[in-house]
Amino acid sequence: MRTLLFLFTLATSAAIAEEFSQPVWGPLEPVEGVRGRFEIEIPPAERIPPLMLPTPFPQIVKATLGGDPIPVEFNEDATEIELLRPEGGVGPLRIDIADDTVQHPDGRIVFSARDAAVDGDTAKLETHPGNHRIGFWSDPADTVRWDYKATRPGMYDVELTYSLAAGGSEVEIDYGGGETRVTLAPTGSWYRYTTVPAGRVYLADDRAASALTVTPVSKAGAAVMNIKAVLLTPAPEGGPITQEGDTVTLLAEEATTHGVKMRYEPQ
Repeated sequence: MRTLLFLFTLATSAAIAEEFSQPVWGPLEPVEGVRGRFEIEIPPAERIPPLMLPTPFPQIVKATLGGDPIPVEFNEDATEIELLRPEGGVGPLRIDIADDTVQHPDGRIVFSARDAAVDGDTAKLETHPGNHRIGFWSDPADTVRWDYKATRPGMYDVELTYSLAAGGSEVEIDYGGGETRVTLAPTGSWYRYTTVPAGRVYLADDRAASALTVTPVSKAGAAVMNIKAVLLTPAPEGGPITQEGDTVTLLAEEATTHGVKMRYEPQ
């Protein structure tokens, strides 16, 4: 198996050289113009080798196949990583990585568990190379927080990457006064992570002291969850684009901006 040298941009915003063996089902290639994202085209074969990643591997905060999130499963010490391909799943396999909290040039923000603060007595950071998570979250009075000032105000789509062996939880995500809630279904294992959409939040201009917080609303199992990351992606502020007869009108509020400062101005 060949060993290649890749530049991975991690949360420090510095490019570091990361050497690893490539998966047997093909080389991961950087997505042009999108920092922190790699992809490979998965063939439409009935039988292919398991989607195992070599280790150590940078922390995966999101994996999708054909645009749909797929679970990522670790063994206990993160020396084995498997991407759980659904039966017949094909298309581009995309992997987003970030060890620490980072705002990418296209405006995406990844809040990584490795630099989160815990307000409470039970939840705490567990970490292995490539697998950082807040675990042991047995008390729903505990909260997880990131003190982070984004450079781009406006609307964001929110996603949450987590694991939950059994039960269920509901959590509230707040950033700069924008709030959204999401119900979390079990993933089947504390070592199996998935990414789910969690609504939208609006970050106002007055964001100097903004903190992103994750607060439990309810839990039905032994713990709220293991949280790996919260992901924010710039979103449009208007409604869906529609067509009237032969005319399509594209309003500024319906556009999505990709950048760390550019935004829709509603005044």
